[in-house]
Amino acid sequence: MLGWETLQRHYLNLTAKDGASLNWSWQKCKREFFKVVPKVCACCGSKKKIEVHHKKPRHLFPELALVLDNLIALCGGGKGCHFHIGHLNNYHWYNDMIETVAFYVRKISVKKKNEAA
Repeated sequence: MLGWETLQRHYLNLTAKDGASLNWSWQKCKREFFKVVPKVCACCGSKKKIEVHHKKPRHLFPELALVLDNLIALCGGGKGCHFHIGHLNNYHWYNDMIETVAFYVRKISVKKKNEAA
């Protein structure tokens, strides 16, 4: 579980000063990521509006900003898994158990699709 200190630090540092979203290293990192990971949401299996999410936020863990193992593919948009599951419905927070949660959410959604068929 996230401690108050971690949440507060994340809230205060939400806007990263490293410019990672704009620089060429980040663009290259995303391309490399999608060479090994399909453009499919790790949570729900959607193929729409796939975004790269940092498991550990880059402003709190700058040394992990370009590490492929720190990334996960999540669907974006207003009601996407990136916001709801990756950030717990608040971009000031992050889900430090995203891989575990994504695994179980995906398992449940696959089961529901199989039951509906």
